[in-house]
Amino acid sequence: PYAGQISPLPAVRPRWPGKKIDLRKLPAATLEAVSPVAKLLRERHSTRNFDDRRPVTLAELARFLDGTARVLSKEKSTISDGGPAVAYTVRPYPSGGASYALELYLSVDKCEGLARGFYHYDAGTHVLVPISVRADELEAVLAGAEFAMGASAKPQIVITIAARFGRVSWKYSSLAYALILKDVGVLLQ
Repeated sequence: PYAGQISPLPAVRPRWPGKKIDLRKLPAATLEAVSPVAKLLRERHSTRNFDDRRPVTLAELARFLDGTARVLSKEKSTISDGGPAVAYTVRPYPSGGASYALELYLSVDKCEGLARGFYHYDAGTHVLVPISVRADELEAVLAGAEFAMGASAKPQIVITIAARFGRVSWKYSSLAYALILKDVGVLLQ
C-alpha cells in the first residue's frame, strides 16, 4: 500500500473455525539442528537502498547467475519405448518435470563492467546477450521497479523472469501454469 491506501486483507489470514492443533507445544529444533539453509532463510531481508557509489560488478552478477540459473549439464531421454527423445537440462534449482522453462532478462542501470542496457541470460552458455531496446523502454522498466518497491532510487539491475510455456504444457497441460509459478518460487528462493 502507498500514500494513504489500506491493505484490503490482514497480514495473516484469520484462523479457520474448529479444533486447533497447537504446534508450539512440540519441542523446537535446537540451534545446532537448524540447517545452514534454514538459518540463511530466516536471516534474509530485502534491501531497497542502493549504493550507486559501489554498483554490482559484472563478476558478482556472473557468480549470482552461475549459482542460481546456469545449465549444469544436458541430458536426453525418451518419453516411452520408441518415443521421441526429449532434451533436458540440470540447473541449480528444481523444476517440474525438469522442464526448466524460465528465462531471465536483465534491465541494467548500473553494473561495473557492463554497459547500461537490456540483456538475455543464456543459461546454456552462461553468457549475457544484449537486446536492442529504446532508452525510454529500459527507463520504464527501471522506474516501474523503483515505484513498485517504494524505493528512493532505481535498482541497479532488474531481473525479469519469463517462461517458455510450451516447454511445460506439452507434458503437463492443465498443471503447466501452476508448475511454472512453483519454478519461479524456487528460483527466487
